[in-house]
Amino acid sequence: MIRVTDTLSIDEEELEFTFVRASGPGGQNVNKVSTARSCASTRVVRPRCPTTSPSA
Repeated sequence: MIRVTDTLSIDEEELEFTFVRASGPGGQNVNKVSTARSCASTRVVRPRCPTTSPSA
């Protein structure tokens, strides 16, 4: 677990890391080699729904 705050932690298994080609200046190497690292979350965030129905 990666602790972000006292109440928020992220499981490492929910993160996906990939290497991509960097953009911008940097010589010929930057156009040939995937040197930039990208991170994305694989977790689907769903809004919380009330567990009880409102009374009429």
